[in-house]
Amino acid sequence: MDQPVITVRDLHLHFRTYAGVVHALNGIDLEVYEQEILGLVGETGCGKSMTGLSILGLIPQGGEIVSGDIIFKGEELLGKPESYMQNVRGRRIAMIFQDPGASLNPLFTVGQQIEMVMQRHQRASKQEMRERAVEMLGMVELPDPPRILRTYPHELSGGMKQRVSIAMALSCGAELLIADEATTDLDVTVQAQILDLLHRLRDTQGVAILMITHDLAVVAETCQRVAVLYAGQVVEDGPVDQVLYDSKHPYTQGLLQASPRRDAKGKPLRAIAGTVPSGLAPPEGCSFRPRCSYAMEICAQPPPRSSVGPLHTAVCFLYVNQESK
Repeated sequence: MDQPVITVRDLHLHFRTYAGVVHALNGIDLEVYEQEILGLVGETGCGKSMTGLSILGLIPQGGEIVSGDIIFKGEELLGKPESYMQNVRGRRIAMIFQDPGASLNPLFTVGQQIEMVMQRHQRASKQEMRERAVEMLGMVELPDPPRILRTYPHELSGGMKQRVSIAMALSCGAELLIADEATTDLDVTVQAQILDLLHRLRDTQGVAILMITHDLAVVAETCQRVAVLYAGQVVEDGPVDQVLYDSKHPYTQGLLQASPRRDAKGKPLRAIAGTVPSGLAPPEGCSFRPRCSYAMEICAQPPPRSSVGPLHTAVCFLYVNQESK
């Protein structure tokens, strides 16, 4: 396999609050390769968005990365000065968010906002930036790009705003795109169009994509690999067909049983008992132990990562001896 565009290794993120230290990320490990879409899935509060923000160096106030590595194209990003990260954001790593309306400034036209991004990272004339903006709006399949340049965000539909956000994100040739719940607030038809667009951009622009979502159907249709996140740790990862159709970790199995699937007609959905543990008081050993029907005495210790198939791993004591079989 090629070298990864981004590698996150044993990343720990803590927040200091009046109530105590919140353990937001507890040893995240993941990699995204060139021209790959990796899905990062899990329940609300498991650390998906914090992982994306950590890669960009946009940790909210009170947060601190206490250990780990974030390696982009062979270069460590942690410890880099803010001036360096400002040149990385938007130019080499870009992010699109769940609410495109909130990420677009209502006081500026679409053209002005795309040009602001290019002004920050590129040396180009006004005419060159305008031509590039028109090109980017055409690339994301917006009709009549010159007219869209003159519009304000409130004049666009939700799907059109998200296309504008994608155009802005890729206007400077980003090598990694982080899509944080980018289709959640869109209707089903528009959601499918945006996912299809991201897939084509991956193929035509060569961009790697980290797709942060709670929707397993989106992962199944769009991603090549998936990493399942629970309580700030990747508990299972591998090719989509293996993780979603031959899942090994009890948490992944629970997610699938709680999600509607076309191949499970007539089968009742089953919620996972309990809730995601508080980051203020994470459980000893396996973080899923309090909710797991397979929990054993040994689960009071931190479980190792085991190979459970080709390029497929799970962090669970159920598979500790499988590698030697």
